[in-house]
Amino acid sequence: MNLCRALRRAIVALSVTLALLLPIVPIQAQMRAGDPNADREILVMLRLAPPHYRPNAGYGGDYGDAVSSTARRRIARRIAQQNRLELVDGWPMPLVGVDCYVMRVPADVTVQTVVAQVSKDPSVVWSEQMGAFQAESGERPRAF
Repeated sequence: MNLCRALRRAIVALSVTLALLLPIVPIQAQMRAGDPNADREILVMLRLAPPHYRPNAGYGGDYGDAVSSTARRRIARRIAQQNRLELVDGWPMPLVGVDCYVMRVPADVTVQTVVAQVSKDPSVVWSEQMGAFQAESGERPRAF
């Protein structure tokens, strides 16, 4: 058990280190090829419930936790409906304790206004305008 935990920590540490070493360059192009509304999308993150014992599966909070996933999807739909947004996509990120949802902002309101409005919802951990990033591999220029 301790070996698995140590291995998991080493993998996470290595992943974080590699992510920090790769230069990240923002892409100004649309995020989805051919989607003219990509610049009108926001990312909304909802907090996962703390893991707890369940008689049918052990501990909750994993990718297959259908009950809490359905509840968070319902919350995302409520947030979208209250703010006149279109719910586009969603995925769990249990390692960081959130579910992420992409929502499209209508044309008659600014994206920044909607982000500020959605961020006030107590269910929302974080909200921001979507952005596209590309990791470039290769060596950094060295100073001599």
